[in-house]
Amino acid sequence: MNPAERVDQDDVLRARSILLGSGYLSVDRQVEAYRVLAEVSPMAYLPKLAEALVGLRRGPLVR
Repeated sequence: MNPAERVDQDDVLRARSILLGSGYLSVDRQVEAYRVLAEVSPMAYLPKLAEALVGLRRGPLVR
């Protein structure tokens, strides 16, 4: 089975909508969206997921 077939297409659509939405996007929301999209298209979204995770680590909640 193709990895893309295991991902709910509604989740993919929601993740893409989150990223395309206007306004400020928190790092938490970026990580959430990129995790879903990395399962469908790893070559495109794993580097972005890695950047978002680094940004999450640098966030104000981490001490």
